[in-house]
Amino acid sequence: MSVTASSGDSQGNIADPDANVGNINALTCNAVGDYVEYTIPNLVAAQYTVKARVKLGSSKGTYQLSVGGVNVGSTIDCYNSGNMFGEVNLGTVTIATAGSQTFRFTVTGKNSGSTGYNGAFDYIHLITPVQVVPTTATTTAVTTTTTTTTTTTTTTTTTTTTTTPAPTTTTTTATTTTASNYLTLADFEDGTTNALNVKCGYASFSVIDGAGADASKGLRLTYSNLGYVPGEDTLAINLTSAQIANSTGMRIWLKGTTSDFTRSQIRYYTNHISTSVTETYRTANVTIAASGAYIQIDWGNQTAFNIYHDGNSSWNYTVPSIAQMQSNLTKVGISFAVPANTGSQTLFIDNIQLIR
Repeated sequence: MSVTASSGDSQGNIADPDANVGNINALTCNAVGDYVEYTIPNLVAAQYTVKARVKLGSSKGTYQLSVGGVNVGSTIDCYNSGNMFGEVNLGTVTIATAGSQTFRFTVTGKNSGSTGYNGAFDYIHLITPVQVVPTTATTTAVTTTTTTTTTTTTTTTTTTTTTTPAPTTTTTTATTTTASNYLTLADFEDGTTNALNVKCGYASFSVIDGAGADASKGLRLTYSNLGYVPGEDTLAINLTSAQIANSTGMRIWLKGTTSDFTRSQIRYYTNHISTSVTETYRTANVTIAASGAYIQIDWGNQTAFNIYHDGNSSWNYTVPSIAQMQSNLTKVGISFAVPANTGSQTLFIDNIQLIR
């Protein structure tokens, strides 16, 4: 991937531990019309949903994304008095011809509270429409492409472009109530992974008899050998307003070896600050029981469950109330990664549930 800034301006990578791969691409500029553009190679012809993760701050401008010269989505106001990340859904774009495509972020102005026009970009996330196939998840057709906006010249295996095939067979999540106080989002008893809306491309997914809680069916993830540590979710489930109503937390059954993983986080997403910006929350790395056990978090209890706003080292003022979680929670998931240049580690998952 190549990166170009407008004439007279500069762009470069800045280390950030909360970025997708540990760096963000920062644009230093000073006027409306300035831009940074990312040329992504080898895109297939398709219609894509486009999401971008940006770092907000007090000196950031307002940006418009264009692809091949055509504007995509609304403008992105990157101003915030604190430094934090936000993922923005920019709508859809149609790539008519396969090959390299240029994604340009152009300054259109700035918030009255901002001191500048600068920008900081973490990744561009491209998702093709889901094709519903009434068979197993391995015959599906959803592709996600997560392209980080940072580049490197020190290694032949880079983290600049990560293409993650994420097959699924449905766009909706069927839920069943298994107990009076749990709403099950996924239990894999149908032998498929249809309940998952996001599945990473850095591990293989298999439903195994006897691998779950109480010897039920469970999901086995087997990790691939990669030259980098991916930052995206391992799996996630989109939520409906009916599912989140009256929820007080979530739990998930996990089995594995804690030392196998460099990252082992439970994540959830809200839009309680702005419906156009997704706020990401994550736990600190959790401990996995070798024999299998539930890990539970309660909404808002950051002390007991080590929950952090993604992009900040501690829980900050954007903390959602219980009422906001029950109306603005959009997705739950996990992000488990293994060290670079290793592979074959396994993680077993069962009973992803909301607590009610």
